[in-house]
Amino acid sequence: MSNFKATFLYLIFFIFVLLTRKLALVNGNAVPALYVFGDSTVDSGNNNYLQTRAKANFLPFGIDFINPATGRFTNGRTIADCIADMLGLPFAPPYLGLSEFERSKVITGINYASAACGILPLSGSEAGTCLSMDNQTEYFMSTIEKDLPSIISNSEEVILHLSKSIFLVSIGVNDYTTNYLKNFNGTWTGFTPEAFGEFLLNEFFIRMQASMTVRRPCCPADGKATSLCEPNMAVCEDRKKYMFFDGGHTTESANGILAQECFSGTICKPNIIELVKAP
Repeated sequence: MSNFKATFLYLIFFIFVLLTRKLALVNGNAVPALYVFGDSTVDSGNNNYLQTRAKANFLPFGIDFINPATGRFTNGRTIADCIADMLGLPFAPPYLGLSEFERSKVITGINYASAACGILPLSGSEAGTCLSMDNQTEYFMSTIEKDLPSIISNSEEVILHLSKSIFLVSIGVNDYTTNYLKNFNGTWTGFTPEAFGEFLLNEFFIRMQASMTVRRPCCPADGKATSLCEPNMAVCEDRKKYMFFDGGHTTESANGILAQECFSGTICKPNIIELVKAP
């Protein structure tokens, strides 16, 4: 396999390594939700609601699916659908296909993926409008800040829900095919496929970490801390919504969840209850 193909496949499927690790951590415990991000490989119908040529809402797409031509770019289930089945969860509905009321009632996961899009904002734009990685994470933040709290009133429980959920990402193909290979304006001149792949991975993690409140530190309030808080530094208002207080330390809310898991859950081997009961 050429270096280009190796990098290409690594970029597309690297997230499945993370998924496998996450599933191993779940260790038989119930997974409450599946949140899906990506492109046409996992789009479940978001592009049906966008002005774009990248649509799959016509036969023979979906010919083997329960309801034909839903917007899935395959004859039946997508990778995300198959994983949902394995987890015993319903298929994650497309975010744009839900009304505000419906979004406030979904607790088993949502699909934000959009065909033709990529990690970089310009990737796939030739086909029309699509949800870039930035757009998808913005919608996910709306789910966290607006929709989930309407179902789960306790902010600590929202954090726990997210910590036990599976996040599936399948994206990067269009960054290569519609951006890197066409090399508009010579932007990528001098970039090897391997270097471009590393650049994309870096951009992906920057976008994911910058957009998720649970990953941003509370101190300082702008969420840019990378180390300890400094004297009299301004902090976020609602600390219960954050996992990290500063760049390297968790909040009381997160500590409470971790302590509970260590007390009676699986992150401590043995847990405290098992130690107390031991002869």
